[in-house]
Formats: sequence, structure tokens, C-alpha cells
Amino acid sequence: MITGPVSSVSRRRALAQLATLVGAGVALPATIGHLLPRTRTSEDVVTGPNFDPAVERQFLIKKPLGWLLIGNSMLNSRLLPAHLSETSGWAVRKLAEGGTQSAIWWLFFKNVLIASGARPLWVTIFFRESDLTWPDFRIGGNNAELIRRLKTAHEPEWDQVMTGRNALPGRTTVAMEKFFGVEDHDDWARRRVQDVAFRLTALEGMKRGARRLELNEHFSLDRLRHDLGDDSGNDGKIPDARQPDGPADATDSLPPPDPGMYAQAPSVFDPSPAASFLPHFIALAARHDIRLHFHRVKRRPDANGQRPDLPVFRRYMDDLQAYLKREGCAYSDESGDRELALDWYQDGDHLNRAFREPFARKFWSLVQPQIGPPPPGGGRPPQPAG
Repeated sequence: MITGPVSSVSRRRALAQLATLVGAGVALPATIGHLLPRTRTSEDVVTGPNFDPAVERQFLIKKPLGWLLIGNSMLNSRLLPAHLSETSGWAVRKLAEGGTQSAIWWLFFKNVLIASGARPLWVTIFFRESDLTWPDFRIGGNNAELIRRLKTAHEPEWDQVMTGRNALPGRTTVAMEKFFGVEDHDDWARRRVQDVAFRLTALEGMKRGARRLELNEHFSLDRLRHDLGDDSGNDGKIPDARQPDGPADATDSLPPPDPGMYAQAPSVFDPSPAASFLPHFIALAARHDIRLHFHRVKRRPDANGQRPDLPVFRRYMDDLQAYLKREGCAYSDESGDRELALDWYQDGDHLNRAFREPFARKFWSLVQPQIGPPPPGGGRPPQPAG
């Protein structure tokens, strides 16, 4: 069969057909992604006791507030605000959710505290090891839903940290997720699959929410071996802790009391604003006349009450302290307190909650020289809403 040259009309028609096909292939999934339901019932809330940022903002401006504590279960197992208020005289409130890390602490600070209008004189952030400069730690799973409830439409610091760490690939991923409308649906789909499993395995008459609570209780931390490090990662593998620029010393090969060290954690302190939320904490606190205090918790000690730092973390902590001092922040560290012996601990790095009252006295004794005496009434008066 002999064919002649392709006419310009035929070429344009073919290009139009190709464009239509490609457009439909892109536009259809994007449209579906934006139309899929995003509704969540109270049964779908998985982080905290139905944590609602708007409700929390209202709590913060109802009463005088002088001192806000931010953290995760390390804070929750150590302190009750009432104990610290009674010991110190400060009006204390706590904003903490188990399993959260620095990304969510930043959103607590910016989109709950600052957005509420409340202005405590002090904010203390409880952290372990190099948590403060590990921004993408624990931002998925159940925490992804909490992040969605906390984030606003305009998050320049979040974009700088999260995409800046991965440069072009990170920005491309964010743009694609927004275009196709899928950023909300990964956890939505996961929970739908879970609900099917709950319905299939629930006892007669048991609602899916009751089944979820039953399983959460069954797999809770108090059912784990108490001598293992909570939150341990990388199946207990310990990174090479030798100083790259110096000889090994006697502690280079010293194993920790538990396998709860993350090999993926930052081992070099990086103060740049694209590396973590820490510089953004400091800048935002300064703009609103809030003093920042960072408190390092003691990880589970050995039978002698000791928890020696590996050399790589000694250097990290030295660099962190020097940076915080230059920026005018307060810093305290309980890791060298021999009185925080093994019998104070419950599971992993959590303290036994029966010790929260004595810990409040111990904590206040440690930080009082930096925090100082409370103002009249324990804190700043409530700020007007809105």
C-alpha cells in the first residue's frame, strides 16, 4: 500500500487526540482525588482525647498562663501541670501528645499557642537525643491526621524545612500531592481497610470504635517488656559512635542499657533553617516576647543509674547547647541525675507516673535558676480572643 505525505489537518487531529487522551488521564484522577470524601467522625480521631486545635486555643486564653510545656509521652509520664504549679508558683499548662515529635511540636507552638493569642512568659520543650533537629520523624501514620488538623493553608516554615531537605524531589512530591488531591487520602484509605477488619473480627454487638479501643489497649506499652527501650528503631542497631576526627576512647564501644537508639537520627547538629524547625521556634518566640527553654530527658539508665552518652551524641549536645546559648534560650539536662535511677522508670524511657509529684520538685529545683520566680498570679493574664 502506497501512502502519501500526512496532511497538516491529519497531524493537528492526531495531536488533538493525543492531548485529549493525556489530559483525560491526568484530569480524571485529579478530579476524583479532590472529590473523595474527607469527613471524619469523632470515632475517626486517633490522636489524643479527640484533640481539637480550636478547642485547645480557647483553653489557652481562658486563664492566666505563665509557663507552657510542649512534648510527647516523655513529658506526660514525668509531669502534671498541677504538681509543677504547686511547687513553683507558676501558672502551668501542658500541650503534649504521645508519639509526637518536633514537626508537631512546631505546629503546636505556631498554630495553637501563637494563634490563640496567649503569650506565656516561658515555653519549655521536652526532647530526647537529637529529636529537635529530626523534622521528618513521625509525621506519618496516626500523626498525619493530627498534622492535617494543625496545619493551615500557609505554612512557609514547613515548606522550607520539609522540601528544603530533599530539594527538587521534595518540592515535586508536594506539588504532585496537591495537584492530585491525594495528601488526605492515604490515612483515610488505611482507616477504611481497618474498619473492614474490625467488622469482621468484632464480637457480636461490638461497634468498630470499641474494637479499635480494645486492640489499642491490647497492644499498649504497659503490655511490653519494661526493660526494652520504647520507640526503639532500626531493630536496636547502634550507629558507629566513634568520633570521625579523633581516636576511639573507652566509651566508643559502650552499649546503651537498651536498644532504643535510632540509627537514622541526626548525629551532627545543623542550625540552618532548612534543616529543622528549631531556628523557626526561636525566631517566632522572639517576635512574641516568649522565652524558650529546652529540657533534655534522661533515657533509661543501667542498674547503677547511669546513662552515659555515646561520643557522637556528646558532641551533638555540646553544639546544641552552644547554639541555644547564643540564641538566648535556656537549657537543662536531667541525663546526669543519678537519683533518676532505674526504679523511677516504668517502660523504656517513660517514668513511672507514681513519681510525677517528686519529679516536679526535682525538675523545679533544676530549672529554677533559669526560669526564676513567677509573676503575680503565676503568669500573664488571658488575652482577648480573636
